[in-house]
Amino acid sequence: NRLKTAFLSNMSHEIRTPLNAIMGFAELLNDPGISQDEINNYVGIIKSSGRHLSHILDEILYISRIEANEIIIHKEPFDVHSLLKELLLIYEKNPLTLKKRLSIKAVNHLDTPYMIKSDKERLREILQNLLNNAIKFTEEGSIYFGYKEKSAYQLEFYVKDTGMGIAKKDLSRIFNRFQQGDNSLTRLHEGVGLGLSISRDLVKLLGGNLHVVSKPGEGSVFSFTIPKK
Repeated sequence: NRLKTAFLSNMSHEIRTPLNAIMGFAELLNDPGISQDEINNYVGIIKSSGRHLSHILDEILYISRIEANEIIIHKEPFDVHSLLKELLLIYEKNPLTLKKRLSIKAVNHLDTPYMIKSDKERLREILQNLLNNAIKFTEEGSIYFGYKEKSAYQLEFYVKDTGMGIAKKDLSRIFNRFQQGDNSLTRLHEGVGLGLSISRDLVKLLGGNLHVVSKPGEGSVFSFTIPKK
């Protein structure tokens, strides 16, 4: 209960921040004396705050669906390399990636198809959560992602960053639903911290496990295994 209370308090803060921005700048738009540049700026802030609020609510609703066992896995053949190329294209143009001047690299050679049988959309969600997390907590340097063959039956996907890293005492709890590694960091980096918990649960639904290796100041490597079929 204590962890849930702390989580809800943090979540309340995260929801109020974009909501206050939306309400405040919407009120400023009523000023007849504002310039067109100011209008454009205020509208941009309202849109950005709306997207952030929507993302928070989406994560909360996703957690409720997982707890209610409403996530259905659809395994179909698909090309892993095609998925990785899509993600590379998206994250190379990610606004935060460009702002921080981060280098995003897919490690594998993606020219030839590599077929597996799994749930492509759930795999995409897991990798996106891990990439978003890496970009959020990396101020400079590089982010690498890709996969390697763990065995004849398994693939191991990973996302490696040169970010701030995670203290050893926090490694065992960063996947917990109502707890975060260092709550002070959530004030510097917006979000309610559900991405890793969601990723862990999705990996389990795909038949694998999510792991992390990290040291403060040296970055982190998040990896997970899933069956090839």
